[in-house]
Amino acid sequence: MTTTKDARSAATMRAVLFDRVGEARTALRVVERPIPVPGPGEVLVRIEAAGVNYSDTVRRRGEPYPTNLRPPYVLGGEAVGEVVAHGDRATAEWDGRRVFVWPDSGCYAEYVVAAVSEIAEVPTDLPATTLLALGIQGMTAWGALTDAGRLAPGDRVLVWGAAGGVGTMAVQLAQILGAGAVLGAASSESRRSEVARSGGIPVDPASPDWVRAVREATEGNGVDVVLQVAAGRSFRQSLDVLAYGGRIVIVGAIPDEDGDTDLTVAAPRMIAGGVGVRGYFLGHHLAEPGFADSAMARLADLVRGGRLRVAASDEFGLAEAAAAHEALEQRSRVGKVVLRVSG
Repeated sequence: MTTTKDARSAATMRAVLFDRVGEARTALRVVERPIPVPGPGEVLVRIEAAGVNYSDTVRRRGEPYPTNLRPPYVLGGEAVGEVVAHGDRATAEWDGRRVFVWPDSGCYAEYVVAAVSEIAEVPTDLPATTLLALGIQGMTAWGALTDAGRLAPGDRVLVWGAAGGVGTMAVQLAQILGAGAVLGAASSESRRSEVARSGGIPVDPASPDWVRAVREATEGNGVDVVLQVAAGRSFRQSLDVLAYGGRIVIVGAIPDEDGDTDLTVAAPRMIAGGVGVRGYFLGHHLAEPGFADSAMARLADLVRGGRLRVAASDEFGLAEAAAAHEALEQRSRVGKVVLRVSG
């Protein structure tokens, strides 16, 4: 391993270990661990801040996830920090650069090792919290709309969880991409106010007039694209308001109050409505060379130009990872939840 003059001299670091499936307070604890050593094609990153995503809570609860690791391990799939060392076959040109990094795990820590294929250089003029909002969540919103959703100018869009991390990005990006109307479903008045601040049309999914409200907001047409973050009642509600040929893009599968939707019930409505359903998994696209560099640069330019607003982030210390998980699960926060590590 080759290190820069800024590399930490101590042999250990603080990290949040996930060592058992369960509630956040019992599953997560701060430990001292050896600073990892980058191997061939890898770099060592000193972390400024790490993103806390709903996928982290899914793993902690032991629920199905596209990639599976068994505890104990350090959670966290995204961070912003500085490259302070590199292994063999990872050139020294990365040393000292500020990067966004997305390994499968390990970011709830002071340092993380990642393959060169899992890092993208990011600007120094934007705070780490902003860059993290643009990271997993911003890129998911962008890809779900443009790739999976095939959003075209004039299309009408419904975003579920519209006051969350992906949702606030999706509501704004749909407008930037030329959507004709962007509706945001949110569960409380305060969260619907956040949808309005993002320029969307807030709708209450618990309202008995749900279908009529959506139809009125779309001039009787219904919506063409739905970003679906939950399974169950909300999926059926999406079917109720889709225009013929509409597309549902599944970016999450949080169980809602009615549990999973039985496809034997949904299928006839999907057939009659010409509905297309597609999942979107960002991890697949992050494996494409240059995808993250291009997406992050595009989103950062939108922020600088004042077209994309990043909601104020909720910051927790590394030792407060359990509280950060609870805040995310209780949906008591708007915008990005991060662990501030240094800087």
